[in-house]
Amino acid sequence: MREESGGRRDPGAPAAAPRPAEGAAEGAAEPAGEDLAPGAASRAEEELLATEPEDLLPEAPRDPALRSTIVHYDEVGLKRGNRPYFERALVRNIRHALRGLSVAGVWRLYGRLRVDQRPEGDAGELERRLSRVHGIAHFHPAERFPWDIDAVERKVAEWAAEGGFESFAIRCRRLEKHFPLRSQEVEVRLGARVGALSGARVDLDHPERTFHVLVLNQEIIVHWRRVEGPGGLPVGTGGRVLLLLSGGIDSPVAGERLLRRGCHLQFLHFHSSPFTDRSSIDKAIELAGIVAEHRLRTKLHLAPLGILQRKIVAEAPEPWRVILYRRNMLRIAAVIARRERLAALATGENLAQVASQTLENLALLDRTVELPVLRPLLSYDKLEIMEEARSIGTYEASIAPHSDCCGYLLPRRPVVAGTLEEVEAIESRLDLTAEIAEVLRRTEVVRVGGEDEPAEPAPE
Repeated sequence: MREESGGRRDPGAPAAAPRPAEGAAEGAAEPAGEDLAPGAASRAEEELLATEPEDLLPEAPRDPALRSTIVHYDEVGLKRGNRPYFERALVRNIRHALRGLSVAGVWRLYGRLRVDQRPEGDAGELERRLSRVHGIAHFHPAERFPWDIDAVERKVAEWAAEGGFESFAIRCRRLEKHFPLRSQEVEVRLGARVGALSGARVDLDHPERTFHVLVLNQEIIVHWRRVEGPGGLPVGTGGRVLLLLSGGIDSPVAGERLLRRGCHLQFLHFHSSPFTDRSSIDKAIELAGIVAEHRLRTKLHLAPLGILQRKIVAEAPEPWRVILYRRNMLRIAAVIARRERLAALATGENLAQVASQTLENLALLDRTVELPVLRPLLSYDKLEIMEEARSIGTYEASIAPHSDCCGYLLPRRPVVAGTLEEVEAIESRLDLTAEIAEVLRRTEVVRVGGEDEPAEPAPE
């Protein structure tokens, strides 16, 4: 009987011969990233999507020397008929994140995944990187045993003897019904041992520590420690977006939010060099690297806005400078997005945070380009944004001094509630066609992220 996605194998059927997940072996070739039309798949991705999930994620091997981590997902499991597609994307992103850590394979186990690492791999670094892979709800460093309840009991007893908890529960899930003990019998036996060694009481509703036992075909997996992941959807399943990366606190957090929804990002940073120093360029490279780290190999576009700003400062009314800067930044971004075949623009704008981000002025910006402009932080409190920046590791870099392009020759009294008629009248007298073309011509591209860009699967 064939194993369905997330389902159980027929106990009477022979176990599948272990085969590595697509490219799972350490050092296997990874397809290079390609620039794709929105919704288009590369040749490698078409092969991936045509592969049955049983072939891609087979039954895992039982090598006792391997260290195993059990990976759980939440939202991916709600995708019903499309779940194999999201699982495949998550497996590829996990493999990409764990490059260089002696990972032997990534395997599907009954609605969850298992990551196997060779003994020489860095287990602490594996946990750190997994905790940043979008699509992972949480994971558990685990121990694996053959069908030997005595060995399982000894390991659980070892954990119990360490103490550190006053209440506990044993949760056993028996997916292989040929195992001689029923789930409740396993729970009672292990619970008695844990209680005797730790002095802790049983609490099935709100235990301080939960010991999990998963009985599979000729194998038992045991774990108790839980590490949280970022949740969301696997990167590459939610479309391709160009993020305007300012160098401040907000835009990297906006990028993190888009990654959480499965978006694949490219970055665009505007700077005023050579009229200001290169500090914002260096900061943008650092921030893009933090956001992309072990999650995507992508591009950072560096656009010299100062070319255009000089004319705006010389010929446009002072209160309108920032609005004009930002409208033309979106025009330039839209050209780059079309070249790179990206489906949307995104910013870290936050409603009413500064004068250019009032509802009226945001409406003026939206009328500039046809592409949708995503604003993941629109309704966030500033303290919430700062807290998330700290949690993703971008806060310290964001607060370092730099020369912001929109801070170049700021107006003393900026427009707070502009109208479309006013700004279009100003722009009709201010021909910036040549300046925009020159900015685009002089835009540099820097590669950021890991060694290879993970696949950007197209929707089924």
